[in-house]
Amino acid sequence: MSNKTDYIDFINNISEKVDSEKLSMLIDFFGRQKAIEEKKSFLHAMNEFKKAAPKITKDGVVDFVTKNGQRKTYNHTTLAHIEEKIQGLLAENFLSYCWNVDQLESQIKVTCILSHVDGHSEKVSMKANSDLSGNKNAIQAIGSTISYLERYTLLAALGLSTGEDDDNGDSYQAPSQNNQSNNSNFISPKQFEELNQLLDSCGADKVKFCNVLNVQSLNQLNVADYMKAKNMIELKIKAQNNANT
Repeated sequence: MSNKTDYIDFINNISEKVDSEKLSMLIDFFGRQKAIEEKKSFLHAMNEFKKAAPKITKDGVVDFVTKNGQRKTYNHTTLAHIEEKIQGLLAENFLSYCWNVDQLESQIKVTCILSHVDGHSEKVSMKANSDLSGNKNAIQAIGSTISYLERYTLLAALGLSTGEDDDNGDSYQAPSQNNQSNNSNFISPKQFEELNQLLDSCGADKVKFCNVLNVQSLNQLNVADYMKAKNMIELKIKAQNNANT
């Protein structure tokens, strides 16, 4: 049975021929079959999308002075640029997306819902504190975090990545001159970004996390401890997901 009408017609035709218990079992069975077929359609659409998926580049530059007087500059991908690149291809494959935003006690949670026209959908959620960088007011800080999480949940849902490294306010800075002889032992900007995004997604306290790893800042993490740090964060995320199920 290939579509919704086939299921409805079948149930209508058989409803008078079987008792209510068997009818309930049949409805349950065909409901599961329908869900399987919907997921197949979704996966097929995603495969077609990925075959022609565009390269997402950094199109925006942010340059600001922090409250401590330090100047930070970084490249990032704007949401408008991502949407411009993907919307046509998503529509061709009957895919669409939207977001749900939740204001938690001290954090903002954004969930991207990627859906196929046949009915199957999948979700990716991330949460983070308000972005207070660049002397933002409270509303601007919330808006900045929402925009950041919308970008990265959408990219995660679609299995896409961006080009050059993006700090989005949590700028990677090379270790100080005093440590330059050991710079090759520190994690790369790309590894820094990955850990930073994972920490944001689970709402971890970055200062406490660095204290646990016995480093002053995340960019001074020894490359030998990279997988240990990543595993610690992923275990925290897994624990949070289990607690929410």
